[in-house]
Amino acid sequence: MDFQQLIDEILESFDQEPVDLGRIKALLDGYKSKREEWKKYAIFDALQSYTRNLVHRGNGKFNALILCWGPGACSNVHDHPGSQCFVKVLSGELMETRFHFPQEGADRRLTPLDRIDQSTYRVDEVTHIDDSIGVHRMENPSHAEPTISLHIYCPPYQECKLYDQRTSKTHVGKMTFWSEYGVLTKDQGPAASS
Repeated sequence: MDFQQLIDEILESFDQEPVDLGRIKALLDGYKSKREEWKKYAIFDALQSYTRNLVHRGNGKFNALILCWGPGACSNVHDHPGSQCFVKVLSGELMETRFHFPQEGADRRLTPLDRIDQSTYRVDEVTHIDDSIGVHRMENPSHAEPTISLHIYCPPYQECKLYDQRTSKTHVGKMTFWSEYGVLTKDQGPAASS
């Protein structure tokens, strides 16, 4: 299966009700990364720590994005409001740190996030998270090499909560795309989360 077939198969999977999330993960696991198939979507920017590049809108049921991580690039700790998040490493390595979902209330406002675990994913490995599991931060652990990853968000979302790891305080992050379908966007704003 090539990259376009992978996206087509994911699109077809979303025609089923309910969506079989196990099938989405199996499709991602089954694809073997080939740079020539996805390189047109892998657009970096020297001024951004990482970029979010839209590959497919999934008829409103999911978004497929390629994220390009410069050396040492790191997302904020963030949630996935009502969405499933699948991540497949296409090139390099990506480290995920998971935290327990912060409790609401005044007594939690200045409490550090509780770490669940930390894992590093290599080329062709896949991870998954949703808010029932917790919140996470993704980062490129290399300070010399870039990382490129494919992200499937189902359903897509426009905003998420960004968390201060030390205090659990939050603010809203807006989802922006550095490029769409391999073409730079007009609003090339900073990436909010992953």
